[in-house]
Amino acid sequence: MKIQFIILTTVLTFGVSAWAYEGPSPLVNIKIDFSLTQNSATQLYSYKYKVTNPKSNDGKITSFDINLPRDPQTELELAYSGLTHCSGFSSASGPQIFAQKPIVAVGSTAPSNWNCGYTLQNSGGYGWGPEDSPFLINPGSTLGGFSLTSLGLPGIRDAIVEPAIYYDQLPSKYEDPEVMKTLDEKVKWTGKTVGPEAPPKVFVADDFLTNLIALKDQSLSLGWIKEKGIAMSLDAKLNEARRKIAKGDFDDAKHVLHSFLNEVHAQNGKHITSEAYALLYFNAKYLIDHLPEKSKHHDKDDHHDKNHDHKDRD
Repeated sequence: MKIQFIILTTVLTFGVSAWAYEGPSPLVNIKIDFSLTQNSATQLYSYKYKVTNPKSNDGKITSFDINLPRDPQTELELAYSGLTHCSGFSSASGPQIFAQKPIVAVGSTAPSNWNCGYTLQNSGGYGWGPEDSPFLINPGSTLGGFSLTSLGLPGIRDAIVEPAIYYDQLPSKYEDPEVMKTLDEKVKWTGKTVGPEAPPKVFVADDFLTNLIALKDQSLSLGWIKEKGIAMSLDAKLNEARRKIAKGDFDDAKHVLHSFLNEVHAQNGKHITSEAYALLYFNAKYLIDHLPEKSKHHDKDDHHDKNHDHKDRD
């Protein structure tokens, strides 16, 4: 949710004249602190974020967006109604944007003096922007209060942070839309965080486990799993669970996955960051909850027992 500030100012010159301004330097080393909780009664996940703008940057942050695209062919359409938003949210904008792009439905909160809403920028998602220039995130500052609520499972999402550009101070060449677009792309920061992703329309245990393994691999490459040995230990459990599922031994697979959950929980805040914890713990829990109640060999045993009882009665 980018808010353009056109601010008429008098630029003091200390060896540099006003016409030399060509926008802020590219944002670097933006830090997004993340945490996730789930309401056991509503099953809603609460995704919370804090954004830090390092002192080394010279640009003030004016927007924070998270991409939330949804594949309508393979992913569920989550309920839009009943979710609450920040006070600056435009209720009319949601349906209009949803009609143009499939996006994961979310609720939200925002910091004081910041607005929020769905956005068509990038691949579609949700964003926040300040009501006015005094509420920008200055270099050396951290701002919390950003959150999303959703029935969507934790997934790896693109985060986009943009600095304020004082358009009235730019040289005339920036009147060209393509030149302006190049500047916008150059100065913004794009990274990874965790955000809601719609569950699959059709649950297939092996496919879901494949995705869980991919999340583990990506967490390692992003530095969210800090020790390769931990990743290997988790991988061994997931591969064992896959073998159990392939055999139809769902009870044993659940036992292995519970062991996986225990290790993820034990490593949270140690060798696993809050991002990796959210991705691995809650997706593995979803997998456990959606596996069949009985294993195939148990069904065969039940069938055998029924036949045996029938013969005994004969």
